[in-house]
Amino acid sequence: MSKIANVYANSLFEISLEEKIDKQIKEEISQISNVFNRESELVKVLDAPMISKEEKDAVLDSLFTGKVNKYLLNFFKVMTDRKVAMYINEALEHYVDIYNKHYNIEKVIATTAIEMSDELKNKLIEKLQKVTGKTILLQNQVDKNMLGGVILKFNDAQLDDSIAMKLKNMKDELAKI
Repeated sequence: MSKIANVYANSLFEISLEEKIDKQIKEEISQISNVFNRESELVKVLDAPMISKEEKDAVLDSLFTGKVNKYLLNFFKVMTDRKVAMYINEALEHYVDIYNKHYNIEKVIATTAIEMSDELKNKLIEKLQKVTGKTILLQNQVDKNMLGGVILKFNDAQLDDSIAMKLKNMKDELAKI
């Protein structure tokens, strides 16, 4: 995480918390963050020195006015004006991380061989919430190459309870004999 993105994300979070719009900003970020990923040309336009501030503001206004909170729109304009538009997407991602940490929310990715049923997802969420004491946001990723089991990734950690890992551990144990 760049220091620049970190500074801007923290500033946006502080003001949104003060204004009691932090949840709204997080939801809007979730809806629009792909814009900066998908539209690489947008960042190039916002970073282009030959395009005036007024033109850049007009582009941002046309894309986001009425779709996002004025603080979020101004956030984009400030970053563009200060010539750090290339960090907008990273700052948005960091805002969500700050929000989640503030509200004790943990994102967990469960990788399985097949899509988990809603019932199984709910059981896993309940168990993880009991163990961690956090609100769990579970995302299920399917890896058709897995034999079975589950791999959980969260907070830069990984818990591998896949069949492949169990077989590897068994092989390692047998090799010691």
